Amino acid sequence: MSDRDPFDPLAALERIFDDWRAATDPDGQHREAWDHIAAEIAAARSAIAETETHHQKQLETLRAQHAAELDLATHSSRAHQDIAVARAAVDAEAARAQADRLAAEKEAERRRLLAEVAELREEVSTLSSFDATLALGLYSKRAEADEADASTLRAECEAARARVARAEADARKSGARTALEMAQMDIALEQARAERDRAEHALASAEARLTNTREKLAAWRTRV
Repeated sequence: MSDRDPFDPLAALERIFDDWRAATDPDGQHREAWDHIAAEIAAARSAIAETETHHQKQLETLRAQHAAELDLATHSSRAHQDIAVARAAVDAEAARAQADRLAAEKEAERRRLLAEVAELREEVSTLSSFDATLALGLYSKRAEADEADASTLRAECEAARARVARAEADARKSGARTALEMAQMDIALEQARAERDRAEHALASAEARLTNTREKLAAWRTRV
């Protein structure tokens, strides 16, 4: 989408922001808010542009990993070939599932960014009133919502870490296993670690957002 595409929600936000910035600041308290939100709008536009590129890089990495598994199965020594072949078979199914997950993650990220743009638009619309009480109310409500989101993600992150710990413990257990069982265990551990990494990334983003909202709330409390 072009920078000023009328159907681009971010372009619509930028038009509202430009109108707000062009208005007279009656009490001189909005310049810092202008600069802050301008940076957030720029970050949102950059993130939206990077979503497709990031998804393509993930798919390329996935394809390379699968190709490496097939190569290992083809060129392994006889002692390791059974495990390599079994892993390649399991990995083929895991790769298909992972591709589906990546597509779902891309769509979820797109929706998250559009929701972020909508919130920025609400923020700009509120601040355009030049009413500090309205701004304080907005940030108070948003801080409560951000804290609830962060709390949920903390629990999800702990659960993901626990799943990794269980998968690692299973991998360390002694006992005879077939090549297929070993391959399945390796894939399960990799998936658990990937889910943990995604959960930790989501939590870090949520906590950064909460910190940002709290800082805005604290700033507007001094103006009411």
